[in-house]
Amino acid sequence: DLGVLASHLTHLDVSHNRIERLGPEIGVLVNLTQLKADHNAIRCLGPEVGEATKLETLLLHRNSLFALPDAISQLVCLEVLNVCGNYLETISGDVLSLPKLKRLHCIRNPLTYPERG
Repeated sequence: DLGVLASHLTHLDVSHNRIERLGPEIGVLVNLTQLKADHNAIRCLGPEVGEATKLETLLLHRNSLFALPDAISQLVCLEVLNVCGNYLETISGDVLSLPKLKRLHCIRNPLTYPERG
């Protein structure tokens, strides 16, 4: 039964596929602590990712993300976020304020920084 699997699954590795979107299916994985979705074609990370509140590691490097959803600020257990090699121009303050975030990997993105005034 998929519902039983979803409630017990703690680690999910979908790396090196051709996934273009992570959507509602992530929200049902309530005990997920590690999600490896690197080396795909993900353009959109749905707001449902915010429902995976036990996530500690989120690996999204080498995708096609232009933005991270606001819901990422709900990942209060997140310790490692890797978004290297995407198309992100900004990393929101909400991400930087995550209480347990220890490692943020964001090289190889066209990041811009606001001018200080």
